[in-house]
Amino acid sequence: MKADLYICDDTFKYNGFDSVADVKRKLSDFLIMLDEIRKYNEENSLYLVKENFGKTVVFGDKKTINDIVSDYESSTLTYGKDVLTLFMGIFKHCKNSQVSLNDMKEYLAMEDDKNCSAILVLNPLNGYQEHIQVLSSVGGWLRFRRYFLAKYPGDEEFFLSESEKYFPNLRIHEYTKDTLGDVLASHHKKIVAYLSVLNDCLIMEFNASGSRDFVSFLKKFAGDHQLEGASFEGTKDNKFNFIFPDGTEAYCEPHLKMFTDDSGNRNQHCRIHFKKPSGNEVVVYVGCICGHM
Repeated sequence: MKADLYICDDTFKYNGFDSVADVKRKLSDFLIMLDEIRKYNEENSLYLVKENFGKTVVFGDKKTINDIVSDYESSTLTYGKDVLTLFMGIFKHCKNSQVSLNDMKEYLAMEDDKNCSAILVLNPLNGYQEHIQVLSSVGGWLRFRRYFLAKYPGDEEFFLSESEKYFPNLRIHEYTKDTLGDVLASHHKKIVAYLSVLNDCLIMEFNASGSRDFVSFLKKFAGDHQLEGASFEGTKDNKFNFIFPDGTEAYCEPHLKMFTDDSGNRNQHCRIHFKKPSGNEVVVYVGCICGHM
């Protein structure tokens, strides 16, 4: 899906109370988000009203972005190289635009299965603090992309290709291409929600729990995240063995359970089988997304 992304210069204006460190932290988050977005240049177009942006005062010293960029040595000492890198990168990688903030807001409602829009902000945009299409960090970027993946899942190949981008802490086995079709049309919103929990929370929370009992941990994990279920199959079977491209041999008996589909119909089963995290693993290996193995 193609995304048109509009950087809102109004939200870069100094808010009157942030310290230099506060602004630099926000700029750092914004830079990390832009770096993630630019990994997929063909699917994302960045727009900026460059004239307005250059005239914007970001810090409390009343210097404009143009002032900061034009005095490289002094600005590097004062603000750090990353700040200069961000500002110069925004000018370089964004297409010039004359779109107003009101136009940007209107564009948010214009979408289909091939196109969507978002506003990129440094400080909160009044009235849009919780809007899924207003982004300031990688976390916001992933929520935005996952939202539209859940809304427009496409076919199995498209869904898995997009999942590879927007669930960076998951490795989904290619076998899933053969089983996903049984549940994608009926469970695509729930699958995205459950994969989000696996990606964002499983390893961190399991490590923090200090638990050696993964069965008990899974029950608590499901309850904490309002999942319909999570457990082991209960019987050892070779069908749960998967070998991933990186050479990892993963036994994927543990699984998240769905008993209802996206419409709330009962007895509509879907399962996501994955490997129990171990050692220093930083990704979750997902063996299968299916109705039942």
